[in-house]
Amino acid sequence: MQFSYLVQADDLDLDGIVISGIDLNFGSFTDSGGWRALPALRNIGDTSGVLVAPQVNYDIWAAAAFTADELADPAISGPDADPDGSGVKNLMRYALELPARGPVTVPAIVTYAGGSNPATLTLSFVMRAHGNDLRYAVMASEDLVAWTEKRSDSPYGVRLAIDASVPVPAGAKRFFLRLEIVTK
Repeated sequence: MQFSYLVQADDLDLDGIVISGIDLNFGSFTDSGGWRALPALRNIGDTSGVLVAPQVNYDIWAAAAFTADELADPAISGPDADPDGSGVKNLMRYALELPARGPVTVPAIVTYAGGSNPATLTLSFVMRAHGNDLRYAVMASEDLVAWTEKRSDSPYGVRLAIDASVPVPAGAKRFFLRLEIVTK
């Protein structure tokens, strides 16, 4: 027997669903040959810590973050919107698991290692565990006009701290990194 559950949009559980136990009401599972099956998950008797990972995308996140009237207005709930004027767009809030409203500090840090050869800039951020529609790209530039992708990642079920180190080009007078988040 295989058990699966697809988190529905109206479940509004962005952290998964915990299976607290399997109650057979004094009954039992049996196969076609009459053999009894134990209500366990691959030798895990206690299912209280089993987490069913959700399939999350921007639309599911937005449905949990905005009212029906706000969802109807892309200037409020759209990925490029910044409804509270905080300077952080909705897509960035979703991708970095920030609250949908209010002032926030974007949790991305750039560090410089000048003593290494070559010198490096490192952009550090936390990538959300679930977001099958996201792509994170670390971009680099010497002039803030032309940008080159140096690394890209997509969520795959585990919340990860990403440290993307990029060598500073020899002779560069200025060097910049940015995090670009796009939906697939």
